[in-house]
Amino acid sequence: MKLLTFIILSMIAGIAPTLAQGLEGTYRLQGGPEMAAEFHFARDGRFAFAFAYGAVDREAEGSYTLDNGLVVLNSSKTPGKDFTVKHRERRGEGFTVRISDPNPWLTRHVMCLFKKGDQFDQQFSDDDNIVHSKWTECDSIFVVHALYPDAMTLVKDADDRENNYFELGLSSSLVGVSFKGVRPRLDGDTIVVEMPWLFEGKEAVFVKVGP
Repeated sequence: MKLLTFIILSMIAGIAPTLAQGLEGTYRLQGGPEMAAEFHFARDGRFAFAFAYGAVDREAEGSYTLDNGLVVLNSSKTPGKDFTVKHRERRGEGFTVRISDPNPWLTRHVMCLFKKGDQFDQQFSDDDNIVHSKWTECDSIFVVHALYPDAMTLVKDADDRENNYFELGLSSSLVGVSFKGVRPRLDGDTIVVEMPWLFEGKEAVFVKVGP
């Protein structure tokens, strides 16, 4: 029995490096010169990601596994936490979200999704850092940054029937990428990622460029 266990463990140990070697290395985004992105997969199951587009720089790190040709990325970033609710109250008509941050460039690019049943009202922050919906009823409110898109942050849920005014701050996690719901495909020496909100295309292709 001990011999059989040893043989099985030896076989597993022999398979694991093969799986890692099928992915480990550096993969670079193929496409136009304005956008640059790169994955690095280490043999120990860790990954790092870097992204640059104009003045926007983003990054991620965490662990990864392979599942039938799909890359499962477990980023260290917690999704849905890019904004913090600093204050909420009942004020005025409709629903209002105010964003505060020392950098005014960041507060001008926030999108709010006001949801009522299966209906949506999408609004963007104005020059006064305010997002407003004229709706008198709203089940939930979600926010996302247009320059740093990721999993949306829930500001108001259906249980909150009192407040219609919310003051938000930006979290330091904003520059990170969570890869929530994303499963890149491994195809030989290329990785195909479907994240149109980040790469502005249905599929982004990363080609292996080094170890």
